[in-house]
Amino acid sequence: MAPATPLSFGQSLRGLSTPGFRLLETRHPQGMVLPLHEHEHGCVNLVLDGCYREDLREGAGEHLPLTCVYKPPGEPHSNRFTHASARCLLIELARPELAAPETELAHPATTRDPATVRAALALWRELADPDECTPLVAEQLGIEVIEGTLGARPRPRACSARVRAARETLHDDPRERWTLSSLARHVGLHPSHLARSFREHHGCTIGEYLRALRLNAIARSLALGQRTISELVLEQGFADHSHGTRAFRRQFGTTPAAFRRAFRGGARRATQGGY
Repeated sequence: MAPATPLSFGQSLRGLSTPGFRLLETRHPQGMVLPLHEHEHGCVNLVLDGCYREDLREGAGEHLPLTCVYKPPGEPHSNRFTHASARCLLIELARPELAAPETELAHPATTRDPATVRAALALWRELADPDECTPLVAEQLGIEVIEGTLGARPRPRACSARVRAARETLHDDPRERWTLSSLARHVGLHPSHLARSFREHHGCTIGEYLRALRLNAIARSLALGQRTISELVLEQGFADHSHGTRAFRRQFGTTPAAFRRAFRGGARRATQGGY
């Protein structure tokens, strides 16, 4: 059996524990190698910046920003930060009974589903700027992230390879000005078939999915970078600052400026010993 390990070997930036979850934001330097190990509890890792390779019994993968990666308890794995450093949010499920009974917690899973990533980013903001309600908020968001990463939401039918290709195309080039016809032509489906199948599988329209991808990218950039809000919203295809701000508030329940301030305030408290 591989040795048990702490939630992370990386540099701890800030953390929080609730009755059901342990949260930890970490940074891992380029070149770091973690030998084979396992964790006591199942956990999701949201990649915030950089990338890393993970090797498991069932395969290996290179994980990029805005990806949620689940590992079940006792799953041996190793990590390599060969090509870049990485910054991550680790979400450990300390009480598995919080997840829905039908949630399968025994197998690894990976997702870039924007609704799941949105919940993880909202959890990241709670960690950066906690208040007395944060533990309750964090537990609900944590469940959404765990269940979303594991695909616990009901799926009426299996997703076809061409619908999956459409989804991956949106992830690969979210700033492209796709139309329903151009995306359908790109993956070889009739526009009506693609539209119906995409909604059936993802519970939203293609445009809503794409908007969520763009807003997730803005949220990540707000916390990690110095570019202006106007630059970020225009880059992601919004008409202007106010349009982007309204869409951001609908998705995250706060403005881009407040989202960014949460991380800057959290960084000051961490420097002063508040975490």
